Amino acid sequence: MKSPLLAFIALLFSVTISAQTPNANAGADTLFCGHSGNLQAIHTEGTGTWTSTLPTHVTISDPSDPESEVYCDILTTGNPTYPYINFIWTVTLGEESDSDTVRVIFARVPISEIDMIPPKCFGEPATIAAAEDSLQQYSWNFYSGIIDSIVPANASGGLFEYFVHWNGEDTAHTISLVATNFWGCQSPINIDTVCEPIIPTFDVSLIHDTCSLGKGGIVFGDTLGNSAFFWIDPNVGPEPGPFTTVYNLPAGEYGVQTSYLTPNIFYYAYYINTFGTCNCTDTLHYEIVPDMVPEAVASVSMDVQLNNLFVPASVVFVNQSEESEFETTCYWNYGDGEFEAICDQLVEHIYNTTGCFSPYLIIEVPSIEGCRDTAFIEPCLNIQSDGNVNQNELNKDIKIFPNPASDWLKIETEKYIITSVRIIDILGKDVIKINDFENEKIYIGNLPNGVYRILIIGDDFETNLAFVIK
Repeated sequence: MKSPLLAFIALLFSVTISAQTPNANAGADTLFCGHSGNLQAIHTEGTGTWTSTLPTHVTISDPSDPESEVYCDILTTGNPTYPYINFIWTVTLGEESDSDTVRVIFARVPISEIDMIPPKCFGEPATIAAAEDSLQQYSWNFYSGIIDSIVPANASGGLFEYFVHWNGEDTAHTISLVATNFWGCQSPINIDTVCEPIIPTFDVSLIHDTCSLGKGGIVFGDTLGNSAFFWIDPNVGPEPGPFTTVYNLPAGEYGVQTSYLTPNIFYYAYYINTFGTCNCTDTLHYEIVPDMVPEAVASVSMDVQLNNLFVPASVVFVNQSEESEFETTCYWNYGDGEFEAICDQLVEHIYNTTGCFSPYLIIEVPSIEGCRDTAFIEPCLNIQSDGNVNQNELNKDIKIFPNPASDWLKIETEKYIITSVRIIDILGKDVIKINDFENEKIYIGNLPNGVYRILIIGDDFETNLAFVIK
């Protein structure tokens, strides 16, 4: 039996020996995407060193660093000779050493290059595919693009090809791709641009609709030599079908369908095999505008009391037609058998017979047959035989004040009930109109200074009076 002293010495010796025994830990088996990565040995006491079972292909940046970067000039995925590389982490402590091995796979990083076939025509789908079409996963971003269809997945389940189109007027569109392979390695993001062909500019002449007589036209001169144009409006122009020239169109917007050969001639074979044609079809819109159109505008002067016209009645007419850049003539027909060719702004005519007359003004372009416009005075002018007494009574019993006025105008009468009021400027235009008048004050502070007429209307009478705003 050992003495207690000998047992203590033996125990102390064994603890000392155990404390000097190293423990190497090279970390977990790992996969690097690409040819390089950093090892992950667990640091312990002692001095560590990395070595490799394949030193001719492997470079260790710092063999004494537990997290040293390593580089391998071969990829091991799918490599029957070297399916992986062993890296050995050896730790030395005193005279003792320990080693641990980690298996490292160097996997290929997939590429994210994109193969594109541009749209055959503007607004049609582009063919977009990953150049490496056998991977497991593809992360596409078409941004504003709209997916028309998807080519069935490859053997690994990856959706590698799409047909995509865009709405809008832009012809350049951004897309991007990140690809992932079986080993989980991702490619860098690849951003690319799809360009659509623009609709050609055709040689077309538009003929104005002069005087709005329905004489406009569309004339194509096909500069491409391989285009066709089709009339599609069933209501105006020729029968729907191919055409190059159409005349006698009224002013308006017209759609013309065109067929032309795609400008992407390099992809003719693909377009024919995929879409069955190399042609594009679009609808173009053209506007025929009116030209040299006279516009007749006429009225009765504000001085005329329409309900108090008595033989002989003097009526002043106002020609409110705007001046034209082209030559025009003016004809007044007063409705009583009298005519007058005059373009003055104010024209006076005396009615010597009773009746209800309908005058009108014709503005005509003399150089173009049938190019005219007519303005009718409505309702008819009722010329009576005698009415001086009635008018005098109205003027005596209906008064306006103050006159001149600045902000407010008041109508005073004890005999008549007023139903509506109109204030008319010097050109006969209504500037204030009050229906259901209740004898209130009329605000005129927002009207320019000048001479005005106020038309006062009741159930059985009508009169107008002049006043001044200053």
